[in-house]
Amino acid sequence: MQPIASWLVAKPQNAVLALAFTLVLSTQLLLGGAIIVLLVLYQGVAKTVIQAAFAIAIVAVIGLVTSSPPMPLLIAATVNWLPMLLLGFVLGKLRSFTLTLQLSVLGAVVILLAVQIYVADNATFGEQFITDFAKLMSEAGNQDVADVLLANKAMYVGQLPLYLVFAWWQMSVLALMLGYTLIRALPGDAGARWEFGRICDLSYGKVLAIIVAIASVMAWLVGQQWLQNLSFLVLAAFWIQGLAIIHWLCAEGRLPVAMLVMTYVVLPFLSILMVVALAVAGYLDAWFQLRRKVSTES
Repeated sequence: MQPIASWLVAKPQNAVLALAFTLVLSTQLLLGGAIIVLLVLYQGVAKTVIQAAFAIAIVAVIGLVTSSPPMPLLIAATVNWLPMLLLGFVLGKLRSFTLTLQLSVLGAVVILLAVQIYVADNATFGEQFITDFAKLMSEAGNQDVADVLLANKAMYVGQLPLYLVFAWWQMSVLALMLGYTLIRALPGDAGARWEFGRICDLSYGKVLAIIVAIASVMAWLVGQQWLQNLSFLVLAAFWIQGLAIIHWLCAEGRLPVAMLVMTYVVLPFLSILMVVALAVAGYLDAWFQLRRKVSTES
């Protein structure tokens, strides 16, 4: 990590090239977002916005030469990088990794509720959104993505607002974690300046756990879809705390580091099963402080 982080902050053009590369590979949310977080923490928002603009301009010019429309690129970069600018800024101001993630969950809840208020009919919204987004992907040259979306449309149309908000949130948080890891990897005092708490110590606390419990009971009593969505979103967000438990077990020497690596490797292939298992573990840890009990009993 250290050579990559050092190279990215060594010269402005290095970051521009790296950001442009993530745009070309359509990895602007995870990899590009991590770079954005690193740059915001290291040099501030203004310089990072300028570098991101140059990266978008470079890829847009390449797109014009290759007859690829620049608008999908601009939309994707804006949607994916603006939240990372905000998360990086908040992390730098609060100087607490845990508090930043807690606020990100509450922010995702607010966004979900706003979308639910705006969307009168989930099915109609989902049908139109997937059709339009598949067309956008096709025009951008990602025909395979468009085909997958259209083939699985029936699976997502009913709960698309929930899926969209959760997918966007979890990728943003993973990008934040990666960007935070990168800046802490900087050599000497440069990395030590950005010590805002260890990932393995992350705990959302009982406030979010109580929100899940209350929302779940209310959803069962009144049968409101928005309450079901809210409780599911916050509960699913606990999978990051479950992931932190694995980080902690490796940091304490109770699991080999290879287990952590394997978790990240299999995550894209077993995403639903992994998220559910880790969310349950994280939720139980929030209530019963499993890591503290294990430490006490050792």
